[in-house]
Amino acid sequence: MPLTEGFVEFTAIVEAGSIRGAARDLGMSRATVHRHLEELEARMGLRLLHRTTRSLAPTRAGAELYRHARRIVADAQAATEAVRALDDHPRGLLRISVPPEANAMAPMLLAFAETYPDVQLEVDASSAHVDLRSAQVDVAIRAGRVRDADLMGRTLTRHHSRCVAARSYLEARGTPSTAADLADHDLLLAYDAGRTPQRTWPLLDGGTVRVQGRIASNDLMLLARAAAAGHGIMLGPASLLERVFSDDDPAITVLEDVVGTRSSVSLVWTDSEYLQPKVRAFIDHVVAWFAAHDPLKTALEPMASQAP
Repeated sequence: MPLTEGFVEFTAIVEAGSIRGAARDLGMSRATVHRHLEELEARMGLRLLHRTTRSLAPTRAGAELYRHARRIVADAQAATEAVRALDDHPRGLLRISVPPEANAMAPMLLAFAETYPDVQLEVDASSAHVDLRSAQVDVAIRAGRVRDADLMGRTLTRHHSRCVAARSYLEARGTPSTAADLADHDLLLAYDAGRTPQRTWPLLDGGTVRVQGRIASNDLMLLARAAAAGHGIMLGPASLLERVFSDDDPAITVLEDVVGTRSSVSLVWTDSEYLQPKVRAFIDHVVAWFAAHDPLKTALEPMASQAP
């Protein structure tokens, strides 16, 4: 039996924090992952993990093994990618992370599937900016600023964000004239990087203003409809907001020269010496598709038409 047998499963368990998580990440059954762990511990003659009812943590020996094993696993993956890169035909499993507006990109994804029948797709629709390496995601489409300097990326499109509210709301509560006035208003907050409600809004001069909201969500359409119904002020993409409000109670832009930003939608992937053909093909496909269609912007029209 190879000395490194079980290293992949062991490192996955440590990184996921559980056998269940490792099995999910590796696409294996829990029983198989657990068996490989037990076999590795038996060969080592040491307990590698502290087990509790809720989590797993490496022992001193496990931590030392993980320090070496993760490099071995990474080198093996790099070697595999290098060999596969010699084959220019896109094939294999491609894991993709996209924003929650997955329906907007369905035609783009289906067109890719039709063009490359030897590529299997797993598409996770979430506003959260997942860690591509730990989640074993090949490529992601992300709205907002890309914070990970280790990622490669291409900007696909840009959208202007501005503050708007229904005319009825402003007539009842007044119109803010400075950023500080927002403290006296009901604000509708999106999620920062898809994880937690915004705590600040960007100012056009490069600064920020602290905000608190009555309603927060990672669903921009929910916030837009709340704004259109007179529940408060929202900072969001102009292309969406212009279509949600009714003619009877139109959207009014507030603090137009004070609050707002130009946000981007980017395609990101892990920096690697060997870019697999399936990833390269997907990057080229998405860049070309956005240039021709901009699926996020186009799809907002039918979504907005359902607004009251």
